[in-house]
Amino acid sequence: MIRIRQRMKVIVYLLLLVGAPLIIAFMWSGKLEQASTEAVGAVQSRTLPQTTKVVQLDMDKDQHKDAQRLNTAEEKQALLQMEKMAENEHLKLYLNKTTAEIAVVDKKSGYTWFSNPQSRQADTIATPLYQAELASQLIVNYFSENGQLIRMNSYDESVMKQQFSIEPMDDGVQVTYLLGDAGDKRGRIPQAIHKDQMESKILSKLSDDDARKRWLSRYRLDEGTGIYRLRQLQDYIAEEMAAQLSEIGYTEEDAQADEGEVEIEQTKTKQKPEFEIVMQYQLDGEQFIAAVPTDKIVYKPTFPIASIDVLPFFGAAGQEANGYMFVPDGSGALIQLNSNKLNAEPFVMPLYGSDEMFQIEEQWQVNEKARMPVFGMKQDDQAWMAVIEDGDGLATVLADISGRNHSYNSVSSRYRVLAMDRYTLTSGTKSSSVPMFEKKGYEGEFRIRYSFLSNEDADYTGMANIYRQYLSNHYGWKPISGKEAPFVLELLGSFPKKKSFLGIPYESNEALTTFNQAQQITTMLKDAGVEEIAVRYVGWFNDGIRHESPRSVSVDDVLGGKKGWQQLASYAKEQNITLYPDVALMQQYETSKHAAYYLTQSKGRKYDYDPVMNMQDKSGFSYTLLSPAKLEDTAAAFTSRLMKLEAGGVSLRDLGDTLYSDFNPSQMISIQDTLKKAAGMARSIHDSGERVMVKGGNAYVLPAADVVVNTPIMSSRMNLADEEIPFYQIVLHGYVDLAGAPFNQGSTNDVRTSMLKAAETGMSVYYSWFYADSSAVKNTDYDGYMSHAYALWKDEAIKQYKELAELHALTRGQMITEHQNLADGVTFTKYSNGVEVIVNYNADVVIEAAGKQVEPMSFVVGTGGDYSS
Repeated sequence: MIRIRQRMKVIVYLLLLVGAPLIIAFMWSGKLEQASTEAVGAVQSRTLPQTTKVVQLDMDKDQHKDAQRLNTAEEKQALLQMEKMAENEHLKLYLNKTTAEIAVVDKKSGYTWFSNPQSRQADTIATPLYQAELASQLIVNYFSENGQLIRMNSYDESVMKQQFSIEPMDDGVQVTYLLGDAGDKRGRIPQAIHKDQMESKILSKLSDDDARKRWLSRYRLDEGTGIYRLRQLQDYIAEEMAAQLSEIGYTEEDAQADEGEVEIEQTKTKQKPEFEIVMQYQLDGEQFIAAVPTDKIVYKPTFPIASIDVLPFFGAAGQEANGYMFVPDGSGALIQLNSNKLNAEPFVMPLYGSDEMFQIEEQWQVNEKARMPVFGMKQDDQAWMAVIEDGDGLATVLADISGRNHSYNSVSSRYRVLAMDRYTLTSGTKSSSVPMFEKKGYEGEFRIRYSFLSNEDADYTGMANIYRQYLSNHYGWKPISGKEAPFVLELLGSFPKKKSFLGIPYESNEALTTFNQAQQITTMLKDAGVEEIAVRYVGWFNDGIRHESPRSVSVDDVLGGKKGWQQLASYAKEQNITLYPDVALMQQYETSKHAAYYLTQSKGRKYDYDPVMNMQDKSGFSYTLLSPAKLEDTAAAFTSRLMKLEAGGVSLRDLGDTLYSDFNPSQMISIQDTLKKAAGMARSIHDSGERVMVKGGNAYVLPAADVVVNTPIMSSRMNLADEEIPFYQIVLHGYVDLAGAPFNQGSTNDVRTSMLKAAETGMSVYYSWFYADSSAVKNTDYDGYMSHAYALWKDEAIKQYKELAELHALTRGQMITEHQNLADGVTFTKYSNGVEVIVNYNADVVIEAAGKQVEPMSFVVGTGGDYSS
């Protein structure tokens, strides 16, 4: 079930009317047991309801070993028909020079991975079109001139026509595909022909009535003139017709003669789509790289390419395989192979969310974002995973199970080449839409790096370990130090409130948490034993939460002004509190100057969606997005002013959370180029000496991040998916401090569940507070914050911090080396130092595992399978 986000404003407000003390009184109130000096056990003691069930779990891994996967005789024979193109210490690369298929041999395991299924010809489900796609290394999705999307595959349109060439390259091979352009075969099909000629020269020579009916269905007859005119055809249909004409002896000269006898329209039907695309394959140590250089993509302007599917069936799994596909949906999700969920839609998810420069009038569902450019597949005791190294901002991850179109499970990536949107023309009561195309795409590569895993490493934790090592190697990451995980605290500063004086409306900047009050809150936490605090201060300058352009910085007077800020900064340094003043560099709340443009050539204005009608609420708040061309100057101006305030850190609200193109015709900037600018700016800010907190945590800003908040803690729970996993946290734990959504604002709507998620994944406690009374935001645009008054949560937050403190002391700076979903609502996490955590999310089930009871809504900690402490 796809999660539909619903606002909880009314519910929170009603609860507050009943009385906040009642809410606090009924919250879970257990205490963490005292651990022994060996310090590894932590069980929450609670009084169990009479209906509580006890469930025993078997944690013997030897009973759950994967079956050994070996290449089939058919695959071994296919490898013999290929030629070795490259080899290193770890891998061998092979190519079939007849079909352009490739294979990669993993020397460590001895297993061979193929670009295409080798038993596809025996597939009884696949139609000829899907048989051809199963044999393809590329699928091109292109636009007709009216904006219709049409697919073309490399097998039918290049390999079968022998329109490809092979060239060796360093550590690999390059294959150049020419797709389309059927030459003299297509020339045999008459574009227009008189009815008499059609019957005598073609229809009379076709084999049966069904063939004649199919033939006529591809033409339209003008009854007045008796002339058949050819409809626009899919390429594979045209190929079929050309073959039939060849069989009956109808030539291109015949077609030209018949066309000459009628007045044919010199229209688009004479133009044929034709594309040239280069695929490069290389070995790089233990990994294999597939790349499509975008500067080598050639197409006709009348047939712009929408997107390219690269190696759509690499490592595809047949119906005999056991395992799953990993997709980067939110925190991560698994799709079981051969699940038979044919009523569910295939998985399609753009990386980092949809391009913000496309207008979406209706929004019926909100998915979690894919934050990491990765995907993979496990088949028994073998697995592979892919990292998209370039072109990730343009990428969409695709996955589907067997049984829908063919007998294979596949996960792969698609890359946008040129964007298309529709401009609506209205005249009176009539309207029509005109397609508008992006003029210039990204200049770079669509590059995918594949890694291979076997035996105990062949699972999603192994994939996460590979990606973590990849990031570490590329960016010089080192594990974080210290035993105290920070209590992450978001403080809301000032906000604009509508008022009136003598009936005249005006807007006043009101304080929610002054700098002096921020000091009071952090002092309270310190006095309660919270040693490490990271403060994300939102709404501290330029008139509050939705601040004016950050090119200039004016500390809000209503909070205490520059002097008050300096006093807070000085106090924070003395108390080892890290301040992260928050800034939005992309979102423009007060101006549309230098805004990015939609493809329809209007400035891109963004609106909230009405929660009932699911339509854009154009009567409410809106904002624009700053053109990427101005981002670097804006970031540099802000950073230089921020450093003078000696905060020591900065919180980037949108730089790692929002991504978009700019279709301004005077300075078009692709979404991938925006990504690179955002990554460069984040690194520049970090290199200036400021500690960096990022919200959302898209992968391209992670090298600059010290703390990531609002990390994904769940998937979108799409119908095709079977399991939710914390892949994101497995990758990053030990290198970056992490927090999900604020506990009092999270998608779980349950602070206890949020705390257990932190126990499962090693994340920090995170709350969003303000000092003022809840009524301060009542009946304002900010009434969604009514539950953020710190007095409601301080006791519970401190309790949770202390409950997690021992676990954090044991695991901070450690890598997650193993994770399992043991049963519904029961998880197991293991760290590189041997510490293990079992979490029970169930409200009415006691779990018995490894000789220890895990009570409802609780967790236990152990080492080496021993939870007795």
